[in-house]
Amino acid sequence: MKMTKKTIEKICNRIYNELGPYQIENTYGNAMEYELIKEGITYNRELPIPILYDKHKVGHGVVDFFIDGKYLLEFKANTACFTTKEGKSSNSASIIKSKNQVIRYLIALNLETGYLINFNIGANVGLEINLIINPELGDE
Repeated sequence: MKMTKKTIEKICNRIYNELGPYQIENTYGNAMEYELIKEGITYNRELPIPILYDKHKVGHGVVDFFIDGKYLLEFKANTACFTTKEGKSSNSASIIKSKNQVIRYLIALNLETGYLINFNIGANVGLEINLIINPELGDE
């Protein structure tokens, strides 16, 4: 199987449909890892990302999944992290923090886009997959 945005969504939906909305983040990650291995897709899990200042490491982050050298996936299993189907934010500070986390990783890896995926937002809302764009690589 070739990794594409559609493939990412398909795998995440399969995981969500099987496990439901109330598992911990690591359980969803283990399911994703199983799917990637099963499909023979190259990936890194919990990839350390150095944050550099003037070419010196001043911080770090850890990306949940880095797939095929181009797809960044950050998993969440947090009911307070995303918007509801009605478009209402349950906790805007948590949403901003999660999106900023992905943006930091995109900048550090010089990637254009990444995915913020929340599995645990309640049975009445469902899985949420957000495409996050690196603001430093946008149109000039």
